[in-house]
Amino acid sequence: MLGNLSFPFYKSSEPDCGLWKVDCDNRLTELEGMMFEILEKYGASMRLKVPILGDLLKNKSCQTFDKDITLPFTPSISYTIDNHLTLFKCNSSDKTLGKVFNSKIHQSYACGSIILYYNTSNKAGDYPVLDYFPFPSSCSVIRLPVPQSSVPTSNNSGLFDQLSDRFKLSWTVSEQCKQCYYQGGMCQTHTATDEFYCHNTNKGNMKVLAAGFYL
Repeated sequence: MLGNLSFPFYKSSEPDCGLWKVDCDNRLTELEGMMFEILEKYGASMRLKVPILGDLLKNKSCQTFDKDITLPFTPSISYTIDNHLTLFKCNSSDKTLGKVFNSKIHQSYACGSIILYYNTSNKAGDYPVLDYFPFPSSCSVIRLPVPQSSVPTSNNSGLFDQLSDRFKLSWTVSEQCKQCYYQGGMCQTHTATDEFYCHNTNKGNMKVLAAGFYL
């Protein structure tokens, strides 16, 4: 039992009542199209588990790196992942990688047709500033959980042994979204401008807001 859940959460039967869908029967939550198992909730934080990832790590499967726990920042809600590692997932056939990723800064790990570069000097909750790092077009950025008590510091045991399928996620709802919701509106984002707007705030057509539900 995780207790009372209210805004920003919503049940699938009440999609207009929040930002974050929760499946109460199966203790699952969906964020940006990704499903996570809810292990525990405390305040504005949750411990989440990535389904299947544990088995992929145990089997040292390269499909591990098809997973990604990156969540976007929006005008309505922002997320902080407290224990994760940022990896550059690159095509190993790219001959320019050695010029881009400094071996004194980035560790590397080859897996099948890909090679992963990562820098363990960043703190677990930090998102590195990627805008100023010109990584090749053959690379993409992914984030995966690491054990809560530490960040991997060496490549000796292999990358798989340094990752986890669990992480802590915290969130902050923006003040404009809170105000919109409690006035009966829906927090949304303009697709063209990425700016916040409050939909359906006509006081003559106020929505009935759910007080909360239990999981």
